[in-house]
Amino acid sequence: MAPISHTKVVTAWLPIRSTIFDDDVHSEAAGSCIQSFLIALPEVLPILAPEVSAISISDEPPEKGVMDSLSRNSSVIASPLFDFYGIIATVSFVDTRNNPEQGSDMSYLDAIAAYYLEKALSLALQLSELAYPGTIFTSEGLVTDGNMALMEIEKKYSLSCCHPRELAQNDWPEIKFIDLTLVAVWAKSIGFSESSFATTRVQRTLAAFTHVLGLGWRHDGEILFRSMQGLESFYCDGIGDLRRQLSHKSQIWLGANPEKLNIVGHLYDLRSKFIHGAAKMQYWHDVSDPWEEDNKTMEHFSGGVELAIRILLSTLQRCILESVKDVNWNYVCQTEPSSSAGSPSSVGTKYPH
Repeated sequence: MAPISHTKVVTAWLPIRSTIFDDDVHSEAAGSCIQSFLIALPEVLPILAPEVSAISISDEPPEKGVMDSLSRNSSVIASPLFDFYGIIATVSFVDTRNNPEQGSDMSYLDAIAAYYLEKALSLALQLSELAYPGTIFTSEGLVTDGNMALMEIEKKYSLSCCHPRELAQNDWPEIKFIDLTLVAVWAKSIGFSESSFATTRVQRTLAAFTHVLGLGWRHDGEILFRSMQGLESFYCDGIGDLRRQLSHKSQIWLGANPEKLNIVGHLYDLRSKFIHGAAKMQYWHDVSDPWEEDNKTMEHFSGGVELAIRILLSTLQRCILESVKDVNWNYVCQTEPSSSAGSPSSVGTKYPH
């Protein structure tokens, strides 16, 4: 029995947090990023899932039935905190079952179509944090066929430490806004989403970044671990002198820290104390406000977590802008002969990529 091709039109409803609480300057920057994200989706989604095509975006509110389904996940979903966007797409796929004519009811086919659109949109949302850091936060969304909910779209957190209002206060490392299409093309070029496992240095760095996003808020310790995991994947070889490797190579890749402080080395120390259980450790359920109980410890730890996130993000952004698929760090020793010897060669250490 030959496989049967199907084409379905489904709609993804995405609640994106509005900029209502941002000041005028940062509201404009964040709002521009949200619009850039929406404009890029018709080009980006087919890159991430070729089954998806003919995409259009609507800012009309969903019907009551869809809104009721969305509201089950959040009590504030219907408030001015969120703006709703409908992503309407045509999904074409082949039914590869042994007997595709048996049980090919509409609910099954609708579910397959919803899967492909949800997959493409979820990947685009992850990559949006590399393109428009700190600006796109969503509540749980839905893929629907009319008023029928087919599949949930996972909530997407944003990195608040990379919001435009925060970037103005932090000069190093540099964080930029990048076109989402450029990010998607780069991600596909390194094999993003083609396998369950990341194997190359750059793939592992990006994989760790996806965990940082997925953890969301109130998981600073785990976010620190994943951020440092990504940085060590990118900058470190072997197990020797990781602190120095991370500190030295990150400044080669991202530029020197203008404050001339070994903050990356101190960041590694913070990571080590946390991983090895030497740092103060919060209980899973707070018995009091930890910031009131020990503001100094919380501020120090939170600042370290935010720095680790920014370095990881900036590291990946340079990979995107320079179309870097992988990196190899090498120590190269070159000597300078005496004047009576043969032709001179330069002296130094370099880290080619």
